[in-house]
Amino acid sequence: EIVTREELQQSLWPEGTHVNFDGSLNAALKKLRAAIQDDAENPHFIETVPRQGYRFLAPVHSVNGSRNSISQSTNVSPGSSEDSFEVRMRLNPEFSPERAAKLYRERKMAERAARWIDFTLLSCAIVFGSWLLFFIVYPVPRPSVQRMTRITNAGGIDEWGGIVSDGTRIFFLEHDGGHWNLMQTSVEGGNAEKMPAPFENTRLFALSPDHSQFLIGQFTRRDDEMPLWLWPVQGGEPRRMGEAVGRDPAWSPDGSQIIYVRGRSLYTIHPDGTQLRELAYSPGLPHFPAWSPDG
Repeated sequence: EIVTREELQQSLWPEGTHVNFDGSLNAALKKLRAAIQDDAENPHFIETVPRQGYRFLAPVHSVNGSRNSISQSTNVSPGSSEDSFEVRMRLNPEFSPERAAKLYRERKMAERAARWIDFTLLSCAIVFGSWLLFFIVYPVPRPSVQRMTRITNAGGIDEWGGIVSDGTRIFFLEHDGGHWNLMQTSVEGGNAEKMPAPFENTRLFALSPDHSQFLIGQFTRRDDEMPLWLWPVQGGEPRRMGEAVGRDPAWSPDGSQIIYVRGRSLYTIHPDGTQLRELAYSPGLPHFPAWSPDG
């Protein structure tokens, strides 16, 4: 059975009453739904019938055969929570104080979770905005060359040979016709001088961590893998480093091992030529292996 808004208006407000009937009726229905935990979008008790009125969905029956008992039990004070529970229990037998408490706790937890999510998103937005503003206001300056100093006037320097320094001198390769010369010059600049290298084509790869030995290679063509040697800084005969043949060797930070490339593999070997072992194989062609500072 549908009850029209006009019927509700006539029942609630006597003739001659001057109020905002539509607004007051909507407010009364909202409070009634809240009291019985009903939802206008998914109603269990009070259904809104568009352009007609309202329909009560729940079954209506007498309690203990007495309409007066229902009237007395439902005629409660709005501020009494116990009477409110009793009314809800009579309208919905499945409703109980325990269920109400559980629903209340779940609603509060959902509200707290939503607040935390909002707080977290707001915090992230503030942090990101601050970070972005900082880099806009204080941009990181681009590195630039401030000054250059010419060290040598040599014109045949071969970049393939690399540059090695012991702190006071700089060593490099100079391409001279069909062979290469091992050259040195002061870090302060000056004329480059030819070093008395042990081989016609000697490439200097690195200086040992204790600055006592050069790690060198003997080569004929630039792209060939070459035998590896150790050569005393103070001069003297070079010493073959076992059976090591490869390219791009590098000392370990403590000077106890040397790593180098041969083919597609990385090898390590001790400076005395012992403990040669394959460290890793690469599907690509590795170049210039380097040790971490801690070895």
